[in-house]
Amino acid sequence: GADSLTIGDRATISNMCPEYGATAAMFYIDQQTIDYLLLTGREADQVKLVENYARTTGLWADALKTAEYERVLEFDLGT
Repeated sequence: GADSLTIGDRATISNMCPEYGATAAMFYIDQQTIDYLLLTGREADQVKLVENYARTTGLWADALKTAEYERVLEFDLGT
């Protein structure tokens, strides 16, 4: 689902944390994130550092697609 969200949508959801009871909201780092950093004038070296860090630590979007969780919660939103 997050793949279809724009950077603006992700920022809006993150900014609404207090409204839905969270302390923080984080999205994975992907090409949209990198494009945003470049668009907002970040230095190329800093952007490369962000991408390298995300890929190395497993925070890049592709790495999280195969993540295995100890437990999974499922909610029936219809009830």
